[in-house]
Amino acid sequence: AALPAPDLAGRTTGRAPATPVEEILCGLFAEVLGLEQVGAEDSFFTLGGDSLLAMRLIARIRSVLDAEVSIRALLAAPTVAAVAEALDESGPTGDFDRLLPLRSGGGGAPLFFLHSGGGLAWNYAELAAHLPSGRPLYGLQARGLERVEELPASIEEMAADYVEQIRAVQPDGPYHLVGWSFGGVVAQAVGARLQDAGETIALLAILDGYPYEESDEESEDEPEARQPAGRRRPGPAGVPALEAVKRVADNNVRLVMEHTPRAFYGDLLLIVATQARPESLPVERAVEIWEPYVDGAIERHLVEADHHRMLTADPAARIGELLTAKLRGTDDRHI
Repeated sequence: AALPAPDLAGRTTGRAPATPVEEILCGLFAEVLGLEQVGAEDSFFTLGGDSLLAMRLIARIRSVLDAEVSIRALLAAPTVAAVAEALDESGPTGDFDRLLPLRSGGGGAPLFFLHSGGGLAWNYAELAAHLPSGRPLYGLQARGLERVEELPASIEEMAADYVEQIRAVQPDGPYHLVGWSFGGVVAQAVGARLQDAGETIALLAILDGYPYEESDEESEDEPEARQPAGRRRPGPAGVPALEAVKRVADNNVRLVMEHTPRAFYGDLLLIVATQARPESLPVERAVEIWEPYVDGAIERHLVEADHHRMLTADPAARIGELLTAKLRGTDDRHI
C-alpha cells in the first residue's frame, strides 16, 4: 500500500466487452487491479498484475463465475478475451508445479527463472513476453506450495533440488539462469552447483538480488514476501495458497540470512533497480556486494524502477532487451 500508484495512462485498449462473460471479467480485472475500467483486450500483467494479484483474480473468478482458470492460461494469454475462452477448460491446473512452463515451445536452449521470496515463478510472465519466441522458458517454484511438506533447510539444499528439476528438462549444458530478488541468490547457487557437476553456464543474470549482509536495514525480500495478500486461494490439495506462500516466504527470509554463497566461475549480468533503494545498499554497492562470490566480470545495467516493480511492463521490456542481447551472444559462442 505504501508503493506509488502505477502510471497506467494510455495502456488500456478501449475495446469493450463483447459478451456477458467478458463484461463480468472486465469488472473483475478492474476490481483486482484497482482500476476504474479494463478493456477486453488489455493484458493483466501489463496493467500492473503480479503473482499475488493473479491469485486474487483467480479466486474472484471462481467465486463470481463458479469457473476455473489456471495460472498457465493466464500467463499464456492474460487478456479478458483470452480468459473468457479459457474458462471452459477442465482438469488439473498445475499452477503450483515445481517446474512451471512459462513457454514450452521453441527449439532454443531453455531459460530457467528462479522464484523470488514467495516461492512462485508467476511474476516472470510480463518479462517472458519480451523474450525471443523461439526459446522455451521455465520457472522453478518452491517446495511446499502444493501441499504441506518439509521446506528446505538451506539454499544449498534448495539449489541441489532445482538442479535436478533443470536437468530433467535439459540434461546437458550450457545453461541459462535468471533470478529476481531472492531468486538471484538461488540462481547463483544453482549455477555454482551445475559447475561442480562439470556443466557450463552460458548466462547467469541476477535482477536486483543480493546476498544478505548483517548491516542491511532489512532483507530485500521481506517486504515482498510479507505484504498483505488479501483473499486466500485454495491450492490443489486444499492448502490455502497464500498461507503456503507466507510459510515459504518466512523460511526463505531465514535461509538467505544464513547463506554464504560459494564461488561462481564466470560472468554475471547484474540488473539493478535505481529507485527507492535502502540506504545500506545504494546502486554504487551493487557490484561490490557480489564481487567476493563471482570469479569473472560483473556487467551492471541500471533500470529505472523500484525493486518491487522491476517485472512490470516498462522495466520488464528493458530487461527483456538486455537478456535478449545476452542470449544472442551466448548462442553465437556455443554454435
